[in-house]
Amino acid sequence: IMSIYVKHGTIKSMKSSHLLSLAYSYEQQNRNFICLKPSTDTRDIGYIRSSDGKERECYMLGENDDLIELIRYHVEKYNIEYLDAIFIDECQWLSQENINQILWLSGELGFNFLCYGLYSDYKGNPFTATTMLMTFAKDVQEISATLCTYCRSKAKMNLRLDNGKPVFQGDSNIPDDDVTVSSYVPVCPNCFIKKLGENNN
Repeated sequence: IMSIYVKHGTIKSMKSSHLLSLAYSYEQQNRNFICLKPSTDTRDIGYIRSSDGKERECYMLGENDDLIELIRYHVEKYNIEYLDAIFIDECQWLSQENINQILWLSGELGFNFLCYGLYSDYKGNPFTATTMLMTFAKDVQEISATLCTYCRSKAKMNLRLDNGKPVFQGDSNIPDDDVTVSSYVPVCPNCFIKKLGENNN
């Protein structure tokens, strides 16, 4: 039985905090798990960190890495017979090869994957990796804790601001390390469309 669980939300919806809280709960119950995130995310290499101060070490998964070998290395290193869960943060940056391995490991070997990430980019386009995981997921949940930066309605999208001005161009598959220039804010669909219209005028 395929056991992929996807939790998606906007920027600042505390996705990483949700992941780390659940991982801590697993730890308190003596359940075995590993945490990882795509190596595309060069912020906080080797760690999953949340905006509220939580952190945990993690494996970095390259776009062509062998996830099976990574799991084998972990269980042998810690003498583990069974993994209860594999937590993945920033799942929107997983590669097609990563996705293929996750589907196989879940469908054929019964591994449980708990994947957290963004659904859409700052241009309004769904991330391919997230949508693929959602297609095969046993359960999909939206983390809807954020309000629109402009009107306080429910936020469902992400807006990129460069020096305070909305930007709708660029490679959204590359994390932006320069937070002094770029920032990201949660917005509702109406305000996203309004800002897009202003940008095109």
